[in-house]
Amino acid sequence: MLEFPGRMSTEAGWLIGESACTDSCYHGSVSDVKRPRRVLLADDSEIVGRQLAKIVGQSEEFELVGRASNGAEAIRMYAELEPDVVCMDIVMPILDGLKALGAILQSDSAAKVVVVTSLGTVADRVQEALALGAKAVVAKPFDAEQVLRALREV
Repeated sequence: MLEFPGRMSTEAGWLIGESACTDSCYHGSVSDVKRPRRVLLADDSEIVGRQLAKIVGQSEEFELVGRASNGAEAIRMYAELEPDVVCMDIVMPILDGLKALGAILQSDSAAKVVVVTSLGTVADRVQEALALGAKAVVAKPFDAEQVLRALREV
């Protein structure tokens, strides 16, 4: 986004403070300006959690709003933080990602969940995640573009 003092670029034009506008002025509200999508991460691995947090944090498209280390935390944090998308591992302690996915979707059928799991995860569990309502699956090891693409597409 281009920035000029007192002006904010938008796709439709310019928002200029609260002053009167000319023909190149944006006439929408500040709420029309696209904000970063809010992301909740859920993975019990500290290393993977840090990698995902770095990927999300370095992107202007996304904002990291929370990190859960198990499925029970993910459910609680989803309700509290109301993220736009959840990036969740399948294999986690206390409550696994599949049970957490089901609970999140039961409370909010419009929830967008991207499952991030190791290649060693049994294919049946990946299929179960998709059948439960996961919007995408990213296999570990992953690269930044794979994660960002999945987050963009949901």
